[in-house]
Amino acid sequence: MGSPMADVSINGPRIDYLNRCLNWFSYHLKGVNTEPQNPCSSWPRMQLFVRKSFKPNEIFCDPESGEIGDIGDFVKFEDWVERGQEVQEEISAIVSNNKSKEEPCKQVSVISFSSGPEGNLKLSLGESKEEEDCTSFVDLKSNGLEGTNSGIWYRMDYGYSGDQRVSISNSTSFLSDPLTKPVVMIGCSTIQLTIKSSSWKRVYIAVRVSDVYPDGQATLITRCQYDLNYLEIVREDSQKGTRTYAMPMRYVGHSFQVGHKIAISVSTNFFPMLWPSFTPASVAILPSECQFIFQTESLDYLEANIVKFAPPKPLFSMDYKTLSPPESSYSVSQIGDKVRFIFREVSGLVHLLHNVNLKFQTKTHEQYECNMDVTTAMVKIHQEITMIFDSLKFEDSADEVIGIKINTHQVMEGDEEVYTLEEKVCVTWLDSGEEVFRECWNDVVPRLDHGTW
Repeated sequence: MGSPMADVSINGPRIDYLNRCLNWFSYHLKGVNTEPQNPCSSWPRMQLFVRKSFKPNEIFCDPESGEIGDIGDFVKFEDWVERGQEVQEEISAIVSNNKSKEEPCKQVSVISFSSGPEGNLKLSLGESKEEEDCTSFVDLKSNGLEGTNSGIWYRMDYGYSGDQRVSISNSTSFLSDPLTKPVVMIGCSTIQLTIKSSSWKRVYIAVRVSDVYPDGQATLITRCQYDLNYLEIVREDSQKGTRTYAMPMRYVGHSFQVGHKIAISVSTNFFPMLWPSFTPASVAILPSECQFIFQTESLDYLEANIVKFAPPKPLFSMDYKTLSPPESSYSVSQIGDKVRFIFREVSGLVHLLHNVNLKFQTKTHEQYECNMDVTTAMVKIHQEITMIFDSLKFEDSADEVIGIKINTHQVMEGDEEVYTLEEKVCVTWLDSGEEVFRECWNDVVPRLDHGTW
């Protein structure tokens, strides 16, 4: 939906979601149709929102009228389950090089990777490979702070990730030529990478797909992060020393416009969601054996199957005004075998609920600090987030409602085999700035390994 509150979402799509849910539950629990003119028994099996290209940090709600602009459409799919099964079978066949069907699935497209003679990393739609690149590996580069700025999936002030230009430059990124026709990505997708590593003990891979505007701004469309120890090896070549993996990406509904480019960025960390590896290794990929496989559909089909939803009934309106632009600071240092990096961000919003004249502020302080010894693989990571909801106040009253302060503190310490995670959460109630109640929870969790995100 773009937001769990689809009735009042500032990013859209904005529909009468509450009453649609009530209609569905009334029919299935009570056998009552609350909307006889549109009974839920006649709804399409699947209604997928396909978003048009949008710039990073873009807000779609007009501050004056409250209307949402033309950001995309809901599309109905009566055969979504059958279509999904066929798509999954086709993706599996492409990954395993076992395509027995003479007629390829029209709902599946492939983007190929290549490395040019001057080191240019390119993407091309279709399965054609450049023969001269069959043995050329490309080393994966990763900035120690990769992900802290442009990679955050949901930002406090907008709901979408920031400009991906930083992420694209900090990672090993492949870029397509400007598109000559729109490209639609819907549903599932898989990135297949053939990887060579100096050590397979602990290898992390993060992949992001971005929509790049002609002016260079880039919007995050889908992503995935994996610890390769938890993925099945599709193929292994002992002579090349490579392993091939197929990594499912997040589901998506997006249409790339003509003139835009598609960027696929690969890195070995995506901090803070994917921590830097405890076991540093030299990791490279073989572009000629890499491909991005995604589900697609024609624009004609999308335009012929658009579903229109009723606009939301007036509930309450909420404005978000940025107190000040988010301020971020970074520092990276290495002395001998000791590596340390720190990320800090401070942001704030003013929330206005017009129907009740309620006003409150949210301030967020985030800090991440990582200290790692590259020789012993010992690491200690601090993460602290503080959110302060200032005392709520009705604009026509001098009285203030109790405010809330939430502080979360995590410390992870250990090596590549065993580590512990200490977690502490404190909730404080404030009355006119004075503490009236405080409760803290503390726990130490021993863990054996990292798991998969």
